[in-house]
Amino acid sequence: MHSERVGPAYSDEGARVDRAAVDRERLAEELTVAKSKLQRQRKNAAATQRHVEEIEKQLKLRR
Repeated sequence: MHSERVGPAYSDEGARVDRAAVDRERLAEELTVAKSKLQRQRKNAAATQRHVEEIEKQLKLRR
């Protein structure tokens, strides 16, 4: 199913707004959130990688 909005869009104050501008603003916000999430995931992955390397190092020392 696909839906598409038609007709004018209105702000919360009742003023008419450009729907394309609203969509661009929403997408820009989504992109910012997604980039932030990716940065956190990369940081966590780097920490996990360091932990794995430390465990591997400890295992080699005990052989």
